[in-house]
Amino acid sequence: MEAPLLAPDPIVHFIRVRCNESMRCEESGWEQVHYWPGFLHRAKLVDWKLLATVFVSIFIAEMADKTQLVTMLFATDKAVSKWVVFLGSASALVLASAIGVVAGNLLSQFINMKILSIIAGSGFILIGAWTLYHGLQAA
Repeated sequence: MEAPLLAPDPIVHFIRVRCNESMRCEESGWEQVHYWPGFLHRAKLVDWKLLATVFVSIFIAEMADKTQLVTMLFATDKAVSKWVVFLGSASALVLASAIGVVAGNLLSQFINMKILSIIAGSGFILIGAWTLYHGLQAA
């Protein structure tokens, strides 16, 4: 008699999924999904809407800011490799973004997101008001 065919042990992945009637949703929004190799269609690996929103927001925020101005300053030197300037600048932005993600994750465990948004928005308004004030004083 032949031994029954057994499915391989499932690979466990934690991915962000949308909750519906057939899934148990935890408070964190993460759901444990089991699948066997070849059935990757069940796992949504990238939230494209979120990716596009973050990309556009950061891209607009970084245009003509101090980081871009310093990068342009380094790139004006004819003696330096533009690829080295690009790699150095891109690496710094990746590291700064990673720190931002980790810090945001840690802060969200202790501070409500609404309060965090109010604090961040107030900070931007204060910085803008301070810059405007000093700009008008210099004129």
